[in-house]
Amino acid sequence: MGTLQRALLLSTGISPHLEALVMRGGRLGVAEMPAHVGVLVHSEQGVVLFDTGFAPRLRRAVRPFPDLLYPVLVPWRDGRSAVSQLPDYGICAREVRHVFVSHLHPDHVAGLRDFPNATFHLSPEAWLALRDARGLARVVAAWMPQLLPEDFGARVRWIDRFTGPALGAFPATCDLFGDGTLRAVPLPGHAPGQLGLLADGGDKGRLLFAADAAWLSRAVRERRSPSRLSDRLTWSPAARDLTLERLNKLWWEDADTRILLTHCPEHRVGELW
Repeated sequence: MGTLQRALLLSTGISPHLEALVMRGGRLGVAEMPAHVGVLVHSEQGVVLFDTGFAPRLRRAVRPFPDLLYPVLVPWRDGRSAVSQLPDYGICAREVRHVFVSHLHPDHVAGLRDFPNATFHLSPEAWLALRDARGLARVVAAWMPQLLPEDFGARVRWIDRFTGPALGAFPATCDLFGDGTLRAVPLPGHAPGQLGLLADGGDKGRLLFAADAAWLSRAVRERRSPSRLSDRLTWSPAARDLTLERLNKLWWEDADTRILLTHCPEHRVGELW
């Protein structure tokens, strides 16, 4: 049986957004929202990333039309890419054997090409819902297939068997490695096929990497959805609100599980355990 030996949180850049847009009742001021990447070291499976965050190639990807419209919808300031930060913690790119892809938005997949030895874990719904999008519809859906490695299809492992135990109000999970250390959790709404990742560190505690199920921890604590304007860019507002309700219950009823949101500035980067 494998174990999780280490957990890290990196920040790969900042997206400034009006807080009132990302959370109803929020301030009219700007929230400086990071793009986090989770790093987990498994005793048998090696290094596992939760998403890959921003990377310099995204700037190149948005030069032509219609992708040049993406920074209008999602402005950002570049930070250090995940691949450039891993050596700070004694990890190199070739040691990354798995990347768990929560969903296919650019700020989550821009670094995929940096990890040539990794298997990608992804919901088939995320792929099927976006693969045929073209033109402006593709940009509105935040889908940039040019960010994926050419051999993506050969390296992907689909997550589609949710037969594992429930997590609070979430009815089922998928055990990635068969040892209970990492379980995929469906978090529908924000994007098609969005998944979270539950990391069980035993005595060290549990971490739920919850992607963009909400953007701010306060939104989870107080069960506040994004603004109605943001709903126009949301895959399914109704599913998102159900996911938020379940996260809110987990926050208040399960003190052993820490919820980590990809864009919440409350989270401290560095060693988690």
